[in-house]
Amino acid sequence: MENTYLKYWGLNQKPFEESVDQNFYFESKIHLEGLSRLQYFIEDGNMHIALLTGEVGAGKTLICDKAINAVSKLDYTIFIENSYLTFDDLIGELIFTLSKKRIDKEVITNSYMLSKVFETLVIKKLSRENKKLIIILDECQLMSIDEILKLRMLSNINRFDNKISLILSGQPELRTVIRDIPQLNQRIGLRYHLKALSFDDCTQYIQFRLRQAGCFKNIFDDETYELIYSETRGIPRLINRHCKLALHFCAVYNKQRIDASTFALIIDDLLKHDAVALVD
Repeated sequence: MENTYLKYWGLNQKPFEESVDQNFYFESKIHLEGLSRLQYFIEDGNMHIALLTGEVGAGKTLICDKAINAVSKLDYTIFIENSYLTFDDLIGELIFTLSKKRIDKEVITNSYMLSKVFETLVIKKLSRENKKLIIILDECQLMSIDEILKLRMLSNINRFDNKISLILSGQPELRTVIRDIPQLNQRIGLRYHLKALSFDDCTQYIQFRLRQAGCFKNIFDDETYELIYSETRGIPRLINRHCKLALHFCAVYNKQRIDASTFALIIDDLLKHDAVALVD
């Protein structure tokens, strides 16, 4: 079925997958600004903590990944997606990543001892090698208040050497959480909220991804773009979901273009199955 759908539209790969693929990075104005700010934060090295927020599916992980790729290969970068980790587990993971040494449980449960080991095995290593460590914590809104509060300890350890840059990424509610923790809020050196795409960017986003996948003809009607934008509110992940379904549907029913009436059927089908899921 997948090969049929690709062949039908003249595609050499899937254009609307959710995986982080830099070949499908569309540089909208908001993403370009977010990326530029993250790169400035990393290169500056003196702001310690950055806060990146945005709706689910807005593209936070993608621009974080792109920012990391732009960093000097001489520096260390660590991307941690599991923000259910405790702060002590996080420090233990950082120590292992840079030193390949697992820390005894007795040390992990003693925050003071753990911070000293961290200074010895991580900070001193960075100083010797004249390197920096960039840490990205994703989905930070899932962390407990206590664990978020402990993140300021990284800033304390780092206050003289400026060897660590920490990027906190999460959904919009993370801004409120951080704002209510003055001890951490005051240490945020850079903030950026990744908004949804505008209508023009939404249209260009769809066309760009189709071209990247090998389709250079415009297969969506103008009215369909308006409907896509209305239904997805400019959220890239939702745009991908709807467009992928549209390509499959029209390939099955041998439609050469995706018009608004056809797309409306797809929306109705999505709503019907969402309603069934809620009832179940």
